[in-house]
Amino acid sequence: SPHIGATPVSLMQSELLGTKIVEVRRKGFSMQEDLQHINLEEGDRILFLCNARKVNQVREARGVDLGWDDSRGLETLEQRDVQIVEGMIANNSEFAGLSLSELKLRQRFNIFVLAIHRQGKNITDMGPDTKLAAGDTLLLEGPQEGMNRILTKQRIIPLSQRPADAHNRSKQGWAILAMGLFIFIGLLGSFEQYGEFFKFFARFNPFYLAFIGALIVVISGCVKPKEAYQAVDWGIIFLILGMLCVGEAMSKTGLAKAIAFGVVDNIGPMGCLVAISGLYLICSILTEMISNNAVAAVMGPLAYEMALQFDANPIPFILAVMFGASASFSTPIGYQTNTYVYNAGGYKFKDFVKVGLPLNILLWIIFTCTVGWLYPLK
Repeated sequence: SPHIGATPVSLMQSELLGTKIVEVRRKGFSMQEDLQHINLEEGDRILFLCNARKVNQVREARGVDLGWDDSRGLETLEQRDVQIVEGMIANNSEFAGLSLSELKLRQRFNIFVLAIHRQGKNITDMGPDTKLAAGDTLLLEGPQEGMNRILTKQRIIPLSQRPADAHNRSKQGWAILAMGLFIFIGLLGSFEQYGEFFKFFARFNPFYLAFIGALIVVISGCVKPKEAYQAVDWGIIFLILGMLCVGEAMSKTGLAKAIAFGVVDNIGPMGCLVAISGLYLICSILTEMISNNAVAAVMGPLAYEMALQFDANPIPFILAVMFGASASFSTPIGYQTNTYVYNAGGYKFKDFVKVGLPLNILLWIIFTCTVGWLYPLK
């Protein structure tokens, strides 16, 4: 080959027309760390990467043929069957905060990152030091086996296709048993007013039933302990616990009661329904900025205190918190699913406002008009 003694950089500039050389492998050893100073030798394996647009440039270039012939000194050694998949980095992904060189996707999964989509922009000139962040959408290229491993184990959400998971169907019965016990015993307990038999099951707290069901699926081998641990979004758990503490503090210090008194004094003459509608509206606004769990934890005690001050049925007030805290449509930051869609679809902030704000208003009006009809206010 006329390229013996040349560097990979000169080869890219002369024959490969700016495509990216990923690796030079010599006698079984990778030499990708110092590509600028390597002198190519006979028998070197060269792996280069390019996108579809670059392939077209190579095809259109004068005197260049993708079917390498002897005159070029390059021979097609290997062509692999690969696929291109879009995936998004989840909030609890181990990839978030690491650079491409730290992840070593080529060595671990034989997968390349072709492009990164972040906050409405495409990043195609990535380098080894490019760090990934939660919410980034990656365009990945690699074999099926590597894709399955990276999508199922590394907290990357597939957007273009689902990985082919290997299901252990022999354990399905245990999963059905755990779910069935949780639902059946909980259902029997809801009929405690019909006799002692049902009162016995009413003693089982739903928390303990769920915990027993979780133990069944772990002990039976449906889920491995490590998989069960990784499936829990601990950030959300600590957020809920923290905001529950805030809600408890509001109750014990009297802040919730003071706010309830203030609301009743100002809105009381307008009626209980207006207070419930206002509570829904406040929760709906707050949930566009913070977690719905946090809104429910803080506003729950307040709603109950408001009901006591009005001497009213607390259920409509609690329902106002439930529905209001769940109505996060106007911003991409109020709920994590909104954030995923925002990044994956390349939307803008105003897109959520244009579609979500009318929906928020519509649901507020529907709730206000129907809550007093479905549930007694007094």
